[in-house]
Amino acid sequence: MRKKGHKLYFIGTIKGLEKDFIERSNLFSKTYYFDSEGLKRKLSLKNIIVIYKHYRNIKKAKSILKKEKIDLVVGMGGFISASTIIAANSLKLKTLIHEQNAVLGLANRVVQRKVNKILLSYPIKNLKNSVVVGNPRISEVYELYKNENLNLGDYLLVVGGSRGAQRINELIINIKERLKNAKINAVLITGNKYYEENEARLVKINCSYFKIIPFSNNLPKLLINAKLIISRAGATTLSELLALKKISIIIPSPNVTGDHQTKNAMQVTKFGGAVMFNEAELDEEKLFREIEKLYFNNDVRSKIINNLSFNVRFDAKDLFIEEIEKILNNRK
Repeated sequence: MRKKGHKLYFIGTIKGLEKDFIERSNLFSKTYYFDSEGLKRKLSLKNIIVIYKHYRNIKKAKSILKKEKIDLVVGMGGFISASTIIAANSLKLKTLIHEQNAVLGLANRVVQRKVNKILLSYPIKNLKNSVVVGNPRISEVYELYKNENLNLGDYLLVVGGSRGAQRINELIINIKERLKNAKINAVLITGNKYYEENEARLVKINCSYFKIIPFSNNLPKLLINAKLIISRAGATTLSELLALKKISIIIPSPNVTGDHQTKNAMQVTKFGGAVMFNEAELDEEKLFREIEKLYFNNDVRSKIINNLSFNVRFDAKDLFIEEIEKILNNRK
C-alpha cells in the first residue's frame, strides 16, 4: 500500500489489541499511543472521564498532525479514530473513515459529516458521500491462500469469537455423540474464559474426533482445512470466511452494540453466501440437521461456493487504495 516517498503514521490506544502487530510490522514510520476508551452505554460517571480523555486526545492528535505534516487521515473506527478525525478536521486536512460492519459504529457516526468520504464494507442506506469497497482483510487473506485448495477439509470448526460463546459451546458439546455417529470430526475453539472455567470437564470430553482448544492465534490456518464452520459474525472473522469461500453457519452474537453482527450476517445470507440462525431460536436438533446437510450435500455446498465467488469483493484492498488516491489527488 505504501508508495515510494509516502510515509505512514499510526495513532492507536495504549490497550489496543492491534498494538503488538503494529510494533512487529514495518508499515509505519512512527507510532503513537493514547489513553482512550469508548463511552459506557449506560449512564455512568465514568463517561465524564471518557469525554475528558477524548478532548485531551484531540489536542494531542492535532499537535502530532501538525508536527508530522500529515496530508490525509484515515479513521478505522473507535474513539481514538474519532478524536484524530476531529483534530484533522480542525486543521482542514483531508479525511476518510472506513466502517467494517453493516451499520455505522458510534465513533464513525460522530464524525461522518466531518470527512471527505465514508468507505463501507457493506451497503448502508441513506448514507451520503459513501462508497462500498468491502473489507481489505478479505483481500489480504484471499491473496495469501488463493492458490491453496480451500474446500477439501475433513472437520467441522466451531469458533465463537475471540472471547468464545457459551451457548454455542454447549450446543456443540451436547451433540458430540451425534457428530461421531455421522462421522463428522469437530474442532471447538471455546474462548479462553470458557475453557478456564470448565477445563476439568473439557479435558475429559477432548478425544480423537472432538478436539477442544481455548484459542487460536492463526484462525485462517484452521479455517483453510475445515469443511464447515460455525461462527459468530464479527467483521474480521466474517471477512476471513468470505475470503476463503468457506461453507458456514453464522450465529450472530445478540450482545453487541446496534445488533451489528446480525446485520453483517444478513448481508451475506442475502446472496446465499451462508446460513444464519438467531441464537435464541436455535436448538440441538435444528443445528445438527443443518450441519449434516452442509457437510454432506455437495449440491448445496457448490451453490454456496458459487455465490461467494460471484458476490464477494476480493479486490477490496485495491478499491480502498483507489479511494485514498482520489482524495489525495482531488478527484471524485
